[in-house]
Amino acid sequence: MGVNLPSDVVIVADSRRVVPIRGGWGQAQMSVAEYRNAAGRAGRLGQRTAGLAVLLAETVVEHHQLVNAYLLGRVEPVRSQIPRRPFADVVFNVLSAGLADDAPGVVQFMTATLAYRTFYERMGGGLTAVEQGVTRAVTQCLETGLIVREDGLLRPTQAGKVFASAGVPMAPSTRLAGLLESAGRVRPSRQDLLFEVAWGDETGERPWPRRERGHELDPRPDLVPDGAGCSSDSRLAATLAEPRLTSLEARALLKTRCLMEWISGASLRGISRQFSGHGAAPSRVQELGKNAAWLLGALASAAEVRDLNADLAAEINDLAIEARYGLPAPLAPLGRLHVPGISRDALLRLYRNDRGVELYDTEVILDAATEAFDGLLTPLQVARLKQAILDEAEESLRRRRAGQVARAEQTALPVRLIEDLYTATGGGLEQAVTDALIYVGLSATRLVRQPSGEEDIQLTHPTGTVVISVTASQGDARPVKWSKVREVLGTGAGLNPVNYVCVGRPGFESLAERRAGEIARETGPRRLLLVPITMLAEALVRCGEGSMHADDLGDLLAMARGILRGEDLKSSSQAIS
Repeated sequence: MGVNLPSDVVIVADSRRVVPIRGGWGQAQMSVAEYRNAAGRAGRLGQRTAGLAVLLAETVVEHHQLVNAYLLGRVEPVRSQIPRRPFADVVFNVLSAGLADDAPGVVQFMTATLAYRTFYERMGGGLTAVEQGVTRAVTQCLETGLIVREDGLLRPTQAGKVFASAGVPMAPSTRLAGLLESAGRVRPSRQDLLFEVAWGDETGERPWPRRERGHELDPRPDLVPDGAGCSSDSRLAATLAEPRLTSLEARALLKTRCLMEWISGASLRGISRQFSGHGAAPSRVQELGKNAAWLLGALASAAEVRDLNADLAAEINDLAIEARYGLPAPLAPLGRLHVPGISRDALLRLYRNDRGVELYDTEVILDAATEAFDGLLTPLQVARLKQAILDEAEESLRRRRAGQVARAEQTALPVRLIEDLYTATGGGLEQAVTDALIYVGLSATRLVRQPSGEEDIQLTHPTGTVVISVTASQGDARPVKWSKVREVLGTGAGLNPVNYVCVGRPGFESLAERRAGEIARETGPRRLLLVPITMLAEALVRCGEGSMHADDLGDLLAMARGILRGEDLKSSSQAIS
């Protein structure tokens, strides 16, 4: 549900779904509306002319039950969620999404919604109430600074767009935007960042302060951050210095301490014991971490669009990852795998091992012998972890390929060009890269009988010749190693090329990326650009869609350094700068 892709077939394999219940998880029947929504992903309007939805039944009796319930049954009443939200948040989202650019436009949008017909028109005060509400909400939006008035029109700032698109309500968006404003003067600490996201109810209400004789107890004596790492003029420092705490302040301090324990790697059971009496069951701690990660992720994106210190944005993003998984940021790739039988504690053991090897790095794990994990993981766990890493890499490449093929089908771009980049081998892959470059309009020549160790392709650019070498790993799950990449630096003798490019499938190992980045920072004659096959295919699709010009791609191949990433494909001028 919620995926707007050009699907032909949707299979609903089970009419039951997992739902949270008190103390764990249970199952509930899918509603008719949920089934229709899922089935409707097939044959999307504007993308397909027809679609097929399949609902599976195990017995004849179940077949009749499902037909009567989902195919012949009536859809449950639909209730708008707009009236349940603060009106200012709704207006903030409407303006941030560009659905309206003045108060009358917001009113017009609101009167066209289901909420107006089923609530405002019947019992919510009608048009007058909506107009008055919009007037008040617009004033509130302007006061936040996230919506500004330009030439008489209401426009969202870049930060406003980021927060709204992430689903962050207006009040926390304003608070987090203020943090970024002050970050230009005083860099916030990790404690400051955690306290800011823990301040409101968006992260939940637990852990809460203990109560005694009807009064909340001050948690500062034993369960709050010590404040040693916070900025002197931060909200955290001011709160710690308060003679008496409000309920909101006490909860924010407790949630901050709980988050600090969670991201430090403390055990869930230990955290729950530490916060005994504060409502912090293990599931609540995990929920707190996920909600904090959501707000921190939005904050990191807002920091990027505001062109703040790049290191600060990266630090906030790492903190978001740590809050999400309760693991150090380098362990995130393993945490995302959710390998059966490998707990968070087991991953932390890999990270904290004293054997001088980064046994938490996916590439190191794949290359390491089973004996290297003695005392940390069992042989069965090692096998499962390695297989999960390989499966994830292959699945990621498959998803990229499927998405790019689907987009190519919507343009005049031959699908074969994309498919060959992902499937061709040896000389066929070299020809596939050459064909792709020529198709978009670049002057590329493949050297069929080049001497050993020489480039595979020469690309003519106004600034000179670009030499391109093409290589692929034996399997789509393993990245291209640095030992293979560095061979390109010795090619093109006598051509004095303007750039050395290595196109690799599926991508490149971290050592190769680091070395390419080091070369990119050098001022000498060495030049190197790594191009994962996914990025070349993406550039090709964008050229077919018209969102990228062939000259932009040519400029990137001639002048960019390091490794080509998705953000570099916006335009050549942005990538090079």
